[in-house]
Amino acid sequence: MKNIKWALALLGFLLLSGSARAVQVQKGKPSLGNLSGELRGTRTNDDAGAGIIGQYISSATVAASVATSGQFGNAGQLSLTAGDWDVDAVCELAANGATVTQAQMAISVNTGNTTTDHVSGDNQISLIIPIATNGAAGAISNYRKSLSGTTTVFVKAKATYTVATPTRACRISARRVR
Repeated sequence: MKNIKWALALLGFLLLSGSARAVQVQKGKPSLGNLSGELRGTRTNDDAGAGIIGQYISSATVAASVATSGQFGNAGQLSLTAGDWDVDAVCELAANGATVTQAQMAISVNTGNTTTDHVSGDNQISLIIPIATNGAAGAISNYRKSLSGTTTVFVKAKATYTVATPTRACRISARRVR
């Protein structure tokens, strides 16, 4: 009830004053600011808090073995709460003595060797391998996930190889956009 009274009083002030002003909420405290069509960013190196637009989460794995040849395996994961997120992933594949003929990466809500939600060119890409004994790298950016509850999102890597087992290093990150 207290918040409703406060909001009505503020609305009355805005209407009576006739000024083009907007209500801004910073760290739970409402304040008045100019309505210039711009959103004010941070003025230091702090992070947006949990549940706040701009919240950033990331996880990285370094030099881990790729899953069985020809199968997707988890290469990293994040637990994201309800909301709209832009998810990004970066993977680097090192041949590590292997002969690699195909490599792919994906962002998925399904764990392990499944391609149920993979869409080529959207949340799954093939990595270009110019020479079978060289490595490859790729990135998927701004893959939108609109979540109604807490969900684990995975970056997955796949390589088809012989002779030895390649390694991969991956990062998955997400920024809350809504």
